[in-house]
Amino acid sequence: IIGIIMKFLLTLMAVLAISQISLAVRYNVTCFYDTFSIQRGGNANFTLVDLKKSFKYCNNVIYGYVGFNADTFDIKTLHPLQKSQFEQVKKLKTEYRHIKFLLSLGGDKDLDKPDKYIKLLEASDIKQEKFIKSAKKFLKKYKFDGLDLSYQFSRNKTKSKSVVKSLLKTGKIIAKAVINKKPTNLLGKTKSSKKSHTLNKHQFTVLVNKLKNSLKHERLLLSLTVLPHVNVTESLNIPSIMNDLDFVILSTIDYSTPYLTPKEADFLSPIPKPRNQSHNSYIEKDVNYWLTQNFPRKKLYIAVAAYGRTWRMDKALKSSEMPIHSSLNGPANGGEWTHIPGLLSRPEICMKLPKMTRKQNKNYGSYAYRAADVKDRSGMFLTYDDEENVAVKDDYVFQKTLAGIALFDLSLDDLHGKCNKGLFPILKATRLYDY
Repeated sequence: IIGIIMKFLLTLMAVLAISQISLAVRYNVTCFYDTFSIQRGGNANFTLVDLKKSFKYCNNVIYGYVGFNADTFDIKTLHPLQKSQFEQVKKLKTEYRHIKFLLSLGGDKDLDKPDKYIKLLEASDIKQEKFIKSAKKFLKKYKFDGLDLSYQFSRNKTKSKSVVKSLLKTGKIIAKAVINKKPTNLLGKTKSSKKSHTLNKHQFTVLVNKLKNSLKHERLLLSLTVLPHVNVTESLNIPSIMNDLDFVILSTIDYSTPYLTPKEADFLSPIPKPRNQSHNSYIEKDVNYWLTQNFPRKKLYIAVAAYGRTWRMDKALKSSEMPIHSSLNGPANGGEWTHIPGLLSRPEICMKLPKMTRKQNKNYGSYAYRAADVKDRSGMFLTYDDEENVAVKDDYVFQKTLAGIALFDLSLDDLHGKCNKGLFPILKATRLYDY
């Protein structure tokens, strides 16, 4: 009898263990770490100690960002402290064996000669091979597990006149293109012809294939992060690249920002299409497009933002229903900690909300606003996702059986518990089905 009882207990323990494992791997969480955050001072400074505290929630950690030399095609760091940050990866890999550490290229941080990303696609086999060898050497030097391509493609052209006005401030190239009445993209380049897009799409497929063939011999991963507002149909041949990519992250955030539409605001990251939406971008549409291209569900991530986007509000709103078409005037001033115009980190949001009027839709997102006051302080309009919005995205990923969620960015979550919800509340909210 004792033997039967022991056998039953062992079987029960095995079943429970398997169920716990099954629970833990329902989907993964990929955490982006902006290495530039180390340069912030005060409460916004993000240290190695802070980074380690997030690791129990992350399956993959992606270090952003490096660039490459436009002349030599060699991988290069983008700020002086990156080398010491990358050196830490060697030790972290031994301490946190459950995590894959990847290095991300581009991410709109590589600002020197941005057209070099197209030139790399058009480069000779010799130059591309030099880029690939440099990338592999860099990964091996710092013991990264793989390379993430946050590739700086051309962006979708928007119909908003306010965008053209804001782009005119970014450089003479854009101004010249507008004067000549040539359509431009958000990088300031004259819009390419359909023929060149088709060629670049093929060239990117070839580059990805070359990278994968080189990296796989070292058992290194290759992923792609599709940055916001990239025209996927013009830039990517999804069926041709899907077998060469270990996973893809769709940046399903920043659908509306004060830089894209200074005079108009909409939800930051809606799942279904919001009513009366003008820009026709939302998570369901992006995900379904990839799935209709037969891209594997278990390789596809959606993104969640730890931050919010802010517009300056000079007078009272005519209507508080989304989308907002009145009273907005470009990016609001940066927060007290991060000092980034048009953006607030999670703790900065928590500090602002008590004095703002708040609204929430669990499927679309949250927003808040504060009118200008008698002290001549400008008002603010804020769009963001709270923990409940993130939980709905968890459920969406689970129901769609996708690979998981990617958080942008660890350094912008609440790393000091200022929101009274513990450390990293947005990151923890991505783990709804693990608890």
